[in-house]
Amino acid sequence: MLRDLRDRRDRAFERHEAALSTCPNREGDAFTRELQAVVAELIEVTRAADSPSADPVEVAKAYRWLGDAYFDLGRGTNADALKRGAQAYGRSEELLADADAPLERAKLDFDYGNTLRGLSGGEDVGLLEAAQERYERAAKAFQALHFPDWQATVEQQLRSVDPQLRLARKFSEMSRGHKRLEELQQQLKGAGPADRERIARELNELMKRPRRGDPDSAATDALAAIREQLEQHPERMRGGDRENLAALEQRMRSLAKLIKGEASVEQSTPAAPAPEQTILHALTARLQGDLADRRVSANKAAKLGGLLEKFGAALSEVGGDLDSLAGKVDRIRELTRQATDEALRPSWRTPEPEPGRRAHRLTAIFASLNRYLLSEAGRTMLPAQEAASCTDLLNRSFVLETSVREAASDDDRVSVMEEDVWRLALAVQEHARRHHLMLAHPDFASVRVHAAAKSLFVSGDERLQAVAERLVQRDGLQLLGEAGRGDLAQDRWNQLCAASLAAFDVSISAGPGQAQVCYELGLALALGKPSIVVARRGQSLPFDVNLKPLKLTGAPEQDANRLADAIEHALSTIVWGGSGGAMGDMARDALKWLRRRYGERLSDGSLRIAFEMAEQQQDDAVGFRRSLERLFGMLGADVPTVLLSAWPPAYPHEEQLPRCFHVMPFRPKWSRPTRDLAVRTCERRRWEYTRGDEAKAQRIIQGIWSEIASATAALVDITGHNPNVAFELGLVHALGRPYRVLAQGEPEQHRFPSLEKVQIHAYGVGPNFPGFVEALEGLLASARP
Repeated sequence: MLRDLRDRRDRAFERHEAALSTCPNREGDAFTRELQAVVAELIEVTRAADSPSADPVEVAKAYRWLGDAYFDLGRGTNADALKRGAQAYGRSEELLADADAPLERAKLDFDYGNTLRGLSGGEDVGLLEAAQERYERAAKAFQALHFPDWQATVEQQLRSVDPQLRLARKFSEMSRGHKRLEELQQQLKGAGPADRERIARELNELMKRPRRGDPDSAATDALAAIREQLEQHPERMRGGDRENLAALEQRMRSLAKLIKGEASVEQSTPAAPAPEQTILHALTARLQGDLADRRVSANKAAKLGGLLEKFGAALSEVGGDLDSLAGKVDRIRELTRQATDEALRPSWRTPEPEPGRRAHRLTAIFASLNRYLLSEAGRTMLPAQEAASCTDLLNRSFVLETSVREAASDDDRVSVMEEDVWRLALAVQEHARRHHLMLAHPDFASVRVHAAAKSLFVSGDERLQAVAERLVQRDGLQLLGEAGRGDLAQDRWNQLCAASLAAFDVSISAGPGQAQVCYELGLALALGKPSIVVARRGQSLPFDVNLKPLKLTGAPEQDANRLADAIEHALSTIVWGGSGGAMGDMARDALKWLRRRYGERLSDGSLRIAFEMAEQQQDDAVGFRRSLERLFGMLGADVPTVLLSAWPPAYPHEEQLPRCFHVMPFRPKWSRPTRDLAVRTCERRRWEYTRGDEAKAQRIIQGIWSEIASATAALVDITGHNPNVAFELGLVHALGRPYRVLAQGEPEQHRFPSLEKVQIHAYGVGPNFPGFVEALEGLLASARP
């Protein structure tokens, strides 16, 4: 695939992602126009790129992204868009048939499965079975590739499609029996004696249905499948909802009785009044009372009253077939979305804060945080402590926002509350990353540091420092930008742990300074610290960490305003974790790590009880973390550090060969020979070798994190102050993996500030790179599990 086509493909993907970020509900004319443009661009790219000489994996990815764009353009329901998307996915499957690309294939299976499921309408058994088959393949692949969050997401779809498929099979089976019964009844009219005898035998067999079980049982199973689906993922249900269970049950019961010969098609039993109608009447009365008591504005009451009327109309709709029920679910889902939007715009007795006021900036933060928390609170089957944590954060947010709005005209009063807003924002971000919990022993002394609210860690040259200092004077930030007189690396780690946010100017001149910044960025993302990546106009970033760079202009006041906007965005935006998170194997792997690390100490007395309590909380991320904190309080000085990192956790696999991850520059001429030398040494010592450009993951930085986290040891070659190497060394140090630092020639020429007390093993320049193998063998011998 030519570079220009690949660049066009990637830009179309980024445009798609930006549209989703702006319009997460996939609605509005602007979103539709943007997705239509993305589709048109990807169609041109796939047509131009799809040739026998092209890389099939790169072209397959373009087709997959085209299918994704069709899916979002049609909001997962438009049949024409789904069919076109299925065609794109089908071509992608053809291209990947003989390719060694397990991750791309897994992503395709998941996306294709979603489209096939949408095309099924909840009724087509064949399409649902095809979707289920692809989900199963994707789940196995993500498990094998060590992507627990993605595996958990696919398994959620598998759990929800299973009852839907069982329902479709039961309904199809009963409908076929009903149709055949009607055909035989028509044939009886005017049939001769021989035909009557044959029809009577078939009718008798049909009514008995010995091979298919009792129809009442079939209806019961199907209805149980619906309830199971509702309990797991009601938002994905296309065959029914809570408001339709009574009507659907009535229809299926009468169908079962008809097949048994006990009733006619017209027979029906009036459904009991749905409890939702009673709740709807109570809500309407409450709204009228609040309006009379002036607890809600007339405008707000009119909007909410209109929504309640539409809910009532939707609940009263008739029609028990799957198409009608699916449409009803869609309408109720849309009304629920509108109600959520209204919840994000509560009635305030005070006017909106004036632009330019401190309160105006803070209310923007609240709006984003509340949107995420309301989305979380609306998820079904949340574990108890996760749900309680979300509810508590929502309450804190609404109470604090009320106080800010009431004091909106008094900047001094609002400034006192800013620290509480920052603390709330950081707590919400930790909640979002709760499934990224990872246990580690960082390469730093374990020191308890006070986390300072409204504090900014700065890593860069004096230009970024000057911009940050303007905010210190203007907005009262605490700046953490210089180390003390002790161990610089330890001091900087302590500052980073204490800071609320961190800013990194990775575009400064190449050399020790840039390496130091990239190293500290690696530490920050391993900690999950909300971060700002700074660049300058006309300069590109050395690597992509999924953070939109802040562009500095050189104008001091303008740059201070831009940094303030970036801080607001970092506080309010959920970048890592989010609603897509799932437990996966996080808790199980953490407990296995603890058993390996502490062994017999966890088998006696109070430690054993605390460990068992943690085991009991494996399905509740919040409860699991709290139980670990109680356990660690008993362990003494050798206590692990809990990281809530930017990416899902991973640990070395004790049942596999030990793994050495090689951190090094890839482009120098000496890169390949030293890589081959390391491979041969690892093979001789029965170690598995890997490095960053050989990782299986297609998201490069996340893949490198997973490889380092899964490694038994890391060999780090810092020759040349390479920014990627420095970044990856930061990940190694944060995780505390055994490591050895190498450099060619004189070590001091390659050192950067945080390595001032780290031993650097020198080795010679080719052809045999003297000293290289000795250093690697020393690492493998000392790190052998």
